[in-house]
Amino acid sequence: MYSILPKPAFDDFLALSKSARAELLQRPVSAVCGDKVEIERQREAIRETLAVADGGWPVESLFSLRKIIEIAMPLHRASVSEYYILWELFEALREDERIKPLSEKMAWQVAISAAVRAINASSFRNSYNDNTREGVVGRSLMALKRKGFGFEIDGLGARLTKPAYNKVCAKIEQKICRVGGFDAANALLNVMTKSSRIYDGSLLHARTPAQIYRTAEAGTPWHYIYTLALKHIEAKPTRTNAEKILQDMEELAGLMAASLNVEPQSSYENLSLSGPGLPGALYDTVIYDELFAFPQWQPLAAEFLGPVWLDQLESAGCNFPVARKDQWADFLAGLLRLARSDQLIQVRSLDFVSPGLTAEQAFQMLEALNVADGALNSGYMTPSDNKARNSTFYPVFRARGDVWVVQPKAVVSRALIERLFTLMRQQGDAELGNKYGVALERTTEAILRHFGMEPTFRNAGYAGSSRGQTFEVDLVYETPERIFLVECTKKPLTAPARGGHTMAIINDLEASFLKLVQQLAHHEARLRSDGRIDFDDGRSLLLGGRKIEKIGISLFDHGSLQDRNMTMSLINLLAGSQMTTDHPEFDAITERTNRRLEKLAGSIREIIGVDEKKAERAFFSFAMSTWWLSIDQLFYLCAKGGGLWQGLLKPRHLTNRSGDLIAEIRRFETLNPVAQALLDNAQKMDNRALL
Repeated sequence: MYSILPKPAFDDFLALSKSARAELLQRPVSAVCGDKVEIERQREAIRETLAVADGGWPVESLFSLRKIIEIAMPLHRASVSEYYILWELFEALREDERIKPLSEKMAWQVAISAAVRAINASSFRNSYNDNTREGVVGRSLMALKRKGFGFEIDGLGARLTKPAYNKVCAKIEQKICRVGGFDAANALLNVMTKSSRIYDGSLLHARTPAQIYRTAEAGTPWHYIYTLALKHIEAKPTRTNAEKILQDMEELAGLMAASLNVEPQSSYENLSLSGPGLPGALYDTVIYDELFAFPQWQPLAAEFLGPVWLDQLESAGCNFPVARKDQWADFLAGLLRLARSDQLIQVRSLDFVSPGLTAEQAFQMLEALNVADGALNSGYMTPSDNKARNSTFYPVFRARGDVWVVQPKAVVSRALIERLFTLMRQQGDAELGNKYGVALERTTEAILRHFGMEPTFRNAGYAGSSRGQTFEVDLVYETPERIFLVECTKKPLTAPARGGHTMAIINDLEASFLKLVQQLAHHEARLRSDGRIDFDDGRSLLLGGRKIEKIGISLFDHGSLQDRNMTMSLINLLAGSQMTTDHPEFDAITERTNRRLEKLAGSIREIIGVDEKKAERAFFSFAMSTWWLSIDQLFYLCAKGGGLWQGLLKPRHLTNRSGDLIAEIRRFETLNPVAQALLDNAQKMDNRALL
């Protein structure tokens, strides 16, 4: 859990609310009568006492503190009274931006007393429900405590102590090692199959919030367990009761994952983001992915993408290591043919033989793709050790001699492309990055051509409003109803960002998502302000009253950061905002991001206009029509929908808030009459509906 509170905040609040808590407990709800005048009088007193114009804490700190209290309750470190008090304080101050810190004890004591009087004057108390994310975290920490793992709780949240965290992760690893990494990985994939976590070959990481009246529970951190299993891929089983050991391991891993407090348990979490809450939301998202989400290319898409991508690399001038491009294409085809969706398998170089590929050549390629002995995920133990996780970059591992372990079908193609890039980079081509960018644009074009769409403009430049200023659109597609603007970026999510480093995440987002959105917003602004874009080649793109869809494409997915609910919330928060930091070492990132945000804000102002009544709706429509997709997601959407717009339609207007696009598409494949009515109405209103 990432908190905006100082470390002593939890204990300070408990101390300040001690006497008020006793007074509140003496007044049962059934004995009170509603007095709206008195309630508002006490809330005004709270505002006068705690609200400040500058300095202090963001008012969201009250919400954060209440969440910590909710975790502390199952741990017997707080009572429902503190929850009621913080709920009342937040209700009184929700329209304010800043409040006095807890260090101003006299003011807080006055405000807490006023909150108690307001509660006691009410005929209603907000009911406490422990069937929440916080309830899961608290119960999980208590279960870990019973197993001998200590925890701590303060203003930064509740968590295992560092020694306990390392100890529980080591115990999980020991259990995997006793079963053997190969068997543990296949057992996990078998469980994923039985629980419908594998679909069309994709390893799903969809969140599964508990339904009403169903107890929320910790999820199984599939990716974390799998990563540890690969670390011990060569370990031989030492126990015969493997099933019992794996069950104990899975339970322990789920409790550990829950203790990190990053797994949403409600469909309504992060519907909107605040500035103070942004670091926490970003941290939760990337650590969630480290626990649950497999870096992959959707397997059905990979069968088309693999050879096309290799063709475009060659066309862009890339030199292939070890073998020719056509041999790499044959090898990838063999890899996808051999790989299973639901288990690791063992193969030999003979299995890759084709008319264009000998066993000797296949063996050389396998060796080039293999990780060094003892280096597979070496040093990885906790989810925080993601820099040590390298299994993402190797599709195969040597078992012995000419026997190789092949990763699941969802992982192998992406891992092969990742490894090829590393091998190409080692050849010293200074232009490799630019060539990859060209290949990505051409692959995007090839996908859409495959589904019957030809670009009307590609790499089309046009003059900016300032002298000497130029802009370029990567791809433009037109239909009678819509204009599709497409921009591509090769920027990956780096290891520091995947490890939860906030500024690293922001740095990566600036160079990928924000860059894409800013470029696309500029193109849309020009179209809407002038009704056209006049390109350097003399041709013009005319708006003609059509709708505009803006699509950003990256080579690989960025996990849950790329989820549509997250991107829309980010656009809503960041457009028109500026970032600040108290750490000078991050000034360069902050300044670069703020320049990007300033440009984005300027374009959005042109798009939404100055009419306040219309601007809010226009801004929502801008966010609705902005997409960030990985190249395989683009193909899969088109394939499932039968075309680009048909593929975008349902995810555009419906959401299950699972955070997993493949799982969302699966959910939308068969809509009952109620869900279809929701879709029809959402499309008519240009809105989104929650299924």
